[in-house]
Amino acid sequence: MEMRECDHMSKVTEDGAAPGVVGREIIEVIDRLNEYAGDNIWEDIIYALPIDDAAIHAADPTGMSDIIILTDGTRIVWMEGEGVWRAEE
Repeated sequence: MEMRECDHMSKVTEDGAAPGVVGREIIEVIDRLNEYAGDNIWEDIIYALPIDDAAIHAADPTGMSDIIILTDGTRIVWMEGEGVWRAEE
């Protein structure tokens, strides 16, 4: 499996732990993703989230950029047919 190189660092707290996104925060993240009207959602929103690069690469080896996996295991996927981002249960 080929891995893409990432030119970013996920946010970490002072103690080195990645902050999680839970409950209401995940709804706010999905709202921001779905309301986004810019040119590069990954640079403008997603790279600022506590993402798990290794899990994203494993889940998206072709680099379609249609899945986000956070460090707490939350999976957010792009629903192409509906044109929206959704959290997977």
